[in-house]
Amino acid sequence: MSSSNQIYRAQTTEWDLPEGVFTPSEIITGVTPLLLTVLSKLGNDPQGHPSSKKLLLDNLANSLSTNSRESTMPIKDTQGEPSRQEIQAQANKIGIYLVEQARKLDLENPNLNIDIRSPCEGHLWTRAVANLLMGRRSNGQLMQLFNEYLHQMVLLRDALLPFENYQDVRFQIQKSKSGPGLRKFEKARSALLVECLTRAVSQKTLVEVAKAFTAPDLPTGGYGFQYSSFVVLPAFLFGSSSIRLLRIYPTQIEESENPILFDYEYPDYYTAQRTEISQDIDVITSQTSFGTSVGTKYSLAVENSSKSPDNRGLLKLRLNVPEGSCLSVDVGQVARGWRFSTHLQHAPGNTQTSAPPIGEITSIVHKINNVLDLPGLVSSTDADTHILFATNSLIRLALLGKLYPHNVFLAEGKEGIAEAESFPEMFGGRFVIIGGKFKESLDFAQLVKGELKETV
Repeated sequence: MSSSNQIYRAQTTEWDLPEGVFTPSEIITGVTPLLLTVLSKLGNDPQGHPSSKKLLLDNLANSLSTNSRESTMPIKDTQGEPSRQEIQAQANKIGIYLVEQARKLDLENPNLNIDIRSPCEGHLWTRAVANLLMGRRSNGQLMQLFNEYLHQMVLLRDALLPFENYQDVRFQIQKSKSGPGLRKFEKARSALLVECLTRAVSQKTLVEVAKAFTAPDLPTGGYGFQYSSFVVLPAFLFGSSSIRLLRIYPTQIEESENPILFDYEYPDYYTAQRTEISQDIDVITSQTSFGTSVGTKYSLAVENSSKSPDNRGLLKLRLNVPEGSCLSVDVGQVARGWRFSTHLQHAPGNTQTSAPPIGEITSIVHKINNVLDLPGLVSSTDADTHILFATNSLIRLALLGKLYPHNVFLAEGKEGIAEAESFPEMFGGRFVIIGGKFKESLDFAQLVKGELKETV
C-alpha cells in the first residue's frame, strides 16, 4: 500500500476502511482488525483447546465455500446451466484465495479495542465457533465483531466475482452512509445472489457488480467500462474461454479523466437493422478445403463518449482492408455474439446429433470482406449453411459482431461444418466461423494498447 493508504490499526472504538485505492489483499488487511479484536479479547487459548484463530478462519473458509452448511452462496443444481457453474467455480476460487491471504497475516495484536454494532446478517457459524463465541471466554461484543468480519469478507468475495483476474482489481473505497467497509455493496450483492441461487446469471448483473467499487458513478447498462487507468471488458476478448466473466486491464483506450461506459450500439439487437446474406458465391461441399484473406490493420476507437451527458460511448473494432476502406463492428455486439454462439469444441458431450448424408450437404462460402461490409446485422432466412474462414482471432471477433446472434457456430476446423449441420434446425440458415483457437492467434490485449498491423 502507498503511504497515503495505510490501514489505521491503533487502539480505537470505531472501525472503517480508509478512503483510497486498494487491492483485494490490502482490503483483507483493512478488515483484519475486526478479527484481531476478537482474538485479543478471547485471550490465550487454554492448554489442550484448539486454536481460536484456526477455528474462526476455518469458519470463514466454510462461509466462502459454496457447498458447506455455513455457505453464504450455496449454489446447487448447476448441471445444464453454464453461467451458474462458472460463478460457482469462481466463488470457490476467490474464497480459497481470500482465506489463504487471511491466514498469512500476523494476528498477534493484543491492543485493539474495537466496539461496533453489527446487524446480524444470518451467517451461520460452525459448531466449534458457536461454542467458542457463546462460551464463558466471549461476550456479545465479540459475537458482533466476528459477524462483521465474516460479512465484510463475504462482501469482498462477491464484489470480486465478475473479475476473472480478481487479484488485479483495484477498488476505490469511499465513505458511505450505507455503513462501514464494503456495506454499500449490499444492494448489488442481493441482486447477484438471487440470480446465483435461482436462475442464469446475467451479463448485466455482473457488469453492475463490477462497477460497485471501480466506477460507481457510471449509469446502469453497458457491457464494459473504463475507469482511472484501467479498462474492464469481457474476459474472452483476452483469450479466455469464459462466457460471462470480465477482465480488468491496466490501460486506457481513450484518454479521459472521467470513467466511460461502453454501451451497446443496438440496445435491443432483435429490432436492429438486418441484411439478408447473398448466395452469389460458389456452392461447394463441406469436404472441400479453401481459404480467405482479410485486413491489414486493426484498431479500437471510442465513439460519442464526449457527446454523452452520462459518459456513455461505443467501442468499435476497426479493420482497414486492402481495398482501402475501413470496416467496423460494435464490441458490445461482439460480446453478445460470443455468449449466444455455439462453441463446437465446448459443446456438451451428450448432444444428440445425426448428420445428414454427405451428398445432401451444400455449403456457401463467403468472402469475409463482403459480409463485414453489409449494413446492420447479417442474417439468413434460408436453410443453407454459410461458411466463413477466419484464422485471425480479430476477424472472428468482427464476424461475431456482424452476424445476427442466432444459429452461429464456432469451429476449429472444417469438420465443424457437418457437426453444425447436424444440430436441429432453428429458423433459418446456419453460420459457421472456422479458424484456430482464440488464444492461439492475435492477442486482444495488444490491441487495447494501440494499433495492430497484420496480413492474414
